[in-house]
Amino acid sequence: MSVGLLLVLLPLVALAYGLYQFIRAEEKSRDAIQTTAYIIVYPVVVYLAWRSGSVPSWLAWPIAVAGLPWIVAGIHLNEIVKDPTVVKDNEFVGFPYRFWIWGGVLSVALGLLFG
Repeated sequence: MSVGLLLVLLPLVALAYGLYQFIRAEEKSRDAIQTTAYIIVYPVVVYLAWRSGSVPSWLAWPIAVAGLPWIVAGIHLNEIVKDPTVVKDNEFVGFPYRFWIWGGVLSVALGLLFG
């Protein structure tokens, strides 16, 4: 089995297990719903960007950077469904809002710089 296949397969297994746990959970927290929405919407955004043809680099970089949290979103979803008390304020998909703000600003800047 190649390393590339493992890099694709492992996150997909974690995502599938996280979604399975979400469906089984009786009570769903707001963070669990947000994480599930992110797991579903992010691949749609990537597909639409890919299908649109030429995406400006200032937009392509943030889309690519947002893939990093998507990889661990299934694991985060599994943890918050098992124990809703691990949810922290000021986080989205298990990452602080500061990560999202600075990641977005820096990725747009890199897109403008290298675009």
